[in-house]
Amino acid sequence: MNSLFFWRDWPQADKRIFWLLTAVAIFVLGFFWYVYAQDTSLAFTWDQFQRLETSQVSLRTFTRGLTNVEVPADQFLLYETFSGSSFHSLPWVFYLFLVCLVAGLVIFITLFSTLKRFSFLMGMGLFILVMVSLQLESLELFGQVNKIATIISLLIYGGTAFYFQSFRTHTTFNQRLIVFALLTSALGILFLTASRVTQPFLHLAANGLIAGMVFTIIFIFMVAHEIVASFIFIVTKNPKPSKSAWHYFIISAIYFIHLLLSYLIKEGQLSWNIFTINLFFLLTISSVVALWGVRSREPLYTDTVASSSFAIYFFLALFIVAFATLGFCFATGSTTMTEGFNDLIIYSHLGYGLIFIVYVIANFAPMLMGNLPVHKILYKPSTMPFFTFRAMGLIATYAFLSFASNWGSYVNQAYAAYYNAYGDLYYMQADATTAEAFFKKSIFHRDQNLHAHYVLATIYAAQLDPNKERIQYADACESSPSEMAFINLSEAYGRNGNSLGTATVLGEGLKKFKESGVLQNAQGLAYAKLGSRDSALFLFQQARKSSVTKGAAEVNLLAISAQFKMKVPADSLLAWLGSDQEGAKSNALALANGQHLPIDIKYNLPADTFFTVKQAALLNNYLINQRKKADTAFLSAIEKLARKPANENFKEELLISTAHVYYEQGQVKKASELVREIAYSSGSGKYFNLLGIWLLEQGNSATAARYFKVANEKSIPLAALHEALAWTEADSLNRAIPLWQELAQLKDTVVAQQAALYLRIITNTTKEILTQSDQEKYAFCKYRISLNDSSTFNQVLPSISTENIRARAILDRSKKWFALDEMIIAIDYLSLLKGMKLTDKNLADDILYFNLVLAAEKENWEGIQKQLTSGLPEGHLNEKIYLEALLAEQQNKTEEAKAKFDYLATANIQFEEALLASTRFFLKDSTDRLKPYSILVNGLLAKPNSIKLLKAYVKEAAILGFDEESEQSLEKLKKLMSARAFRRYVEENPDFFSVE
Repeated sequence: MNSLFFWRDWPQADKRIFWLLTAVAIFVLGFFWYVYAQDTSLAFTWDQFQRLETSQVSLRTFTRGLTNVEVPADQFLLYETFSGSSFHSLPWVFYLFLVCLVAGLVIFITLFSTLKRFSFLMGMGLFILVMVSLQLESLELFGQVNKIATIISLLIYGGTAFYFQSFRTHTTFNQRLIVFALLTSALGILFLTASRVTQPFLHLAANGLIAGMVFTIIFIFMVAHEIVASFIFIVTKNPKPSKSAWHYFIISAIYFIHLLLSYLIKEGQLSWNIFTINLFFLLTISSVVALWGVRSREPLYTDTVASSSFAIYFFLALFIVAFATLGFCFATGSTTMTEGFNDLIIYSHLGYGLIFIVYVIANFAPMLMGNLPVHKILYKPSTMPFFTFRAMGLIATYAFLSFASNWGSYVNQAYAAYYNAYGDLYYMQADATTAEAFFKKSIFHRDQNLHAHYVLATIYAAQLDPNKERIQYADACESSPSEMAFINLSEAYGRNGNSLGTATVLGEGLKKFKESGVLQNAQGLAYAKLGSRDSALFLFQQARKSSVTKGAAEVNLLAISAQFKMKVPADSLLAWLGSDQEGAKSNALALANGQHLPIDIKYNLPADTFFTVKQAALLNNYLINQRKKADTAFLSAIEKLARKPANENFKEELLISTAHVYYEQGQVKKASELVREIAYSSGSGKYFNLLGIWLLEQGNSATAARYFKVANEKSIPLAALHEALAWTEADSLNRAIPLWQELAQLKDTVVAQQAALYLRIITNTTKEILTQSDQEKYAFCKYRISLNDSSTFNQVLPSISTENIRARAILDRSKKWFALDEMIIAIDYLSLLKGMKLTDKNLADDILYFNLVLAAEKENWEGIQKQLTSGLPEGHLNEKIYLEALLAEQQNKTEEAKAKFDYLATANIQFEEALLASTRFFLKDSTDRLKPYSILVNGLLAKPNSIKLLKAYVKEAAILGFDEESEQSLEKLKKLMSARAFRRYVEENPDFFSVE
């Protein structure tokens, strides 16, 4: 136990230093394994991005004339991708490495000052080389760029060490250590204050990397045999060992076979897919075992070192410097040197390990065969000196190295790592020009240099030089391939619109990294852009197998399902994926919207007032999907959040989606106001087009045409067609015909054919139309036959053989008469529908609701009540509320009626009957005479040529004393109405006109 816990008998002062160094060594070892586990992600990380694409979906379709008009809505498709980040500056790694290196040097020179003359001179010679390698002249102390700083530092350290070695030999190790630590601190303060360069300690760290790498190589070679040596302790430590030699050689053989297989696999001589031990883990084990090995080798250094504790200090200091250097290289992504260290570990373990077997056989074979405790005299050789083992081990290691590569390549790797460190230093200081020069030097020494190529590409990207950026990434992919380099190169092609180049680069990447989820995900997106749906789906399925890209792949899989309008039900696909991510839900809603499938997804507004990209996309698509269910309070909250400055990027889309919900729920006025606000603030033609479509659907064709004109001027597809249709619907054929003629000349054959069809209908004679299709006869009845020409209508109508189309012609004509306030004629025409068997559900619903509106005009409350009780078809929400309000008024349910008329007065100012009924109801309240007047004014602002609204407005304006407005409206009414109808209107209101 005493040999295991060798420090137990040490003086207390020695123990303190031992535990301090051990604690630092454990910390540095932890630091190394931490950065190793990050796999360069401290310097280069995966950045995950969300890319939004706007996709248009049709909410519903309605028919005007011979044209099906789609109501469009914008939804978001969310794609998730990964990109290699730019280089992350890591000054703290530089400082940590420098602290460890300086601490090691302080321990070394303190130890050197305790050595005898020859050993002292050897140690100081090594220390001088290290100090020279630090290139203190680069700090420009007091503006000097010569070697004076180095010389003075050497005189201070060397003089002090010589003083202790020659004159103050009795000074304790602790006291010497404190003196050298204070000297180092003083020099550090001097360097910090007197240096002319920015961040002088970073320069010292970069310069110290060469020394750190040399010490690391020495340390690797020093501990390379320790595992094989430990086998001696394992097989001979037993109080009654048996077959020690066989056990030792069998264990060693297994160990070397494993090393040899690792070596052959590494060199490409074998392609076996077998487990091989991590070489840096092997180094760690060797290092820990070597701590006790140093104590065991005491017979070898007794004449040189005054105390065995000093040898332990030396080992721990070397341990700290070595693992700090390894940690620095891994943290900064300096693969040039980490690959070199990887080679040195396996080759040294093979070389030194095999020669150590020879050393054991040469010195202790008979004793081992005799099962004697060889571990006690392992470092007391009799035939082959330990120095000979070291020399032969070095030769064997060199042989392995030479077989694998030229030794000069390892020197170049070290220089490449050194120049990378300096490049990083200047990159941290935003000196891109100097950093570029150092990275180019690094590449000169080692072209297989991912770090230098990658950071140079980052620099060129920041300088907006895409050609140089692509060259550097391409060189990285060729010489030292990595997933990040392939991803970033593909993106460099993608930014130039070269989708094929992107797919090609990613394909090459997948040949080298077959299981890379990041590359599979990116290639899936590339194929989706090229229109290759099946390949994209396959790659996203593969990317789901990676924990890194599983979530992103599911989001993208749903996105392209919506993009390619797949038929798989969105809710089933989302359930199959089992994803609860916001992005996945958002895309599932987008897919469902294209399928006109409301899906049950719970959504709660975020507590924060700032929308992320995912939250905005999810909310937008949710509103489109759940537009029939979202309540007013929810919509108000969204509107308030969307208007916050932090959500400016999503304000437009969220307010428009909110408007779609308002419109769907009957609040046409509120919806139109929101869209109009966004249309005029953004100037986007698609919103003017949406306003036109809504107004066309509401029957306000003339106003719709004006919005379509603006949309057409802003190059919105189909806006010109819709403008021509709107003017045709508004019976303004003089405006519609030139538009149809222009459209008929377009190369778009679908639009041109439709325009030609309308032109033919408009210009046909009655005789010609009778030979055309039922659709054309219907359009002729709608657009060409005036309301007063009943004979022509009665001639063409019977020739329409399709009952649905004939019924539509009758309904349209009845509605036109009703709009002119000719209810009796409207009812007469509607009576022609009796006996018809209709198969068009939408047409049947339109007829039913129109009949109910007429019934309300005739005050057939019993019939309305009966129909409401039996139930009404979905849709026509405001018409239903209108009928319920009238019934409530008749049944003296005043509060209920008031609430419903309050709603109708503002919900849809295109609905004339609702406005007139609200006006009549609120006229009964003498406390607010302006309210009914305001309702009429709002209605006339929307429909300035409405005969019904003008009739009511003329009287109300006169009663309120607005005589001029009343007279102007009366004149307008006279022009809009036939003489007979106007005279009847006057005769029906003798009291009123006597006031006039």
